[in-house]
Amino acid sequence: MGVVAAPVIEEIVFRGGLQSLLARNRTLRLAHVGPIGAANALASVGFAAGHVVMRDSMAVALVFLPSLVLGWLYDRCGRLGPVIGVHASYNLAWLTLLGPG
Repeated sequence: MGVVAAPVIEEIVFRGGLQSLLARNRTLRLAHVGPIGAANALASVGFAAGHVVMRDSMAVALVFLPSLVLGWLYDRCGRLGPVIGVHASYNLAWLTLLGPG
């Protein structure tokens, strides 16, 4: 679930949906802090907030920064496939390092 379904669903919702929708706004499209666009930052806040609701507040740091990287990748390539692949790899690494046993 965490390696396949979650990355697919989350990236469709947050990158393909929310970030793309926010990027249609001219002001947000032009606003950047370095390589990070405002649409990416706002979508990442939503992504992290969703994880905090499901877990604890420590999830913010563990989810927000990788989310910015995923959003940056989506901005650069404009496709969900590579973003889903990186997200799945990140989740697999975490599950391998922190999983049971």
